[in-house]
Amino acid sequence: MSDDAPAEPVDEELTEELADPPSDLDEELDGAADELATLDPEIRDLIEAVRDDEGTLRVAVRYEGREIEPLFVRDDVRELFPPTELRQRMEELVLKGLGDPKRDAPLHDYGSLDATIRWYDEVLVASFPSGEWSGILFVFDRAEAPLVDLVGRYLDDD
Repeated sequence: MSDDAPAEPVDEELTEELADPPSDLDEELDGAADELATLDPEIRDLIEAVRDDEGTLRVAVRYEGREIEPLFVRDDVRELFPPTELRQRMEELVLKGLGDPKRDAPLHDYGSLDATIRWYDEVLVASFPSGEWSGILFVFDRAEAPLVDLVGRYLDDD
């Protein structure tokens, strides 16, 4: 973040949540999966797979409107960013995801949008909308994303 950017108010509840995550993250993620029962079966399967592949998962966030709930923040990521900056990053990624509506009139014949993936140099961000203003978002280490690397090599060959 730029030093010139105005300071955002500190969300004390989120600060406490990030500083002291629940000891039962598996139960927390189970609850998230239950609440997201309206998601397509493929996305529910992905949530389960992400839980099993925790080495590459950096952040998992559930969002509903303006409410953002961190489901998982890896320890090294939590140590890297102050809680307010981490919150701002989550909000920014959610806003980017909300910019891609689940249903897009010009593309109606494609069906509804199931996911968006953003490739950055260091991370892969996958957003799965469950409704017009809700969904779940994952941030992964890019170095551990074979599909991204494969497509990247293909694109570099052009």
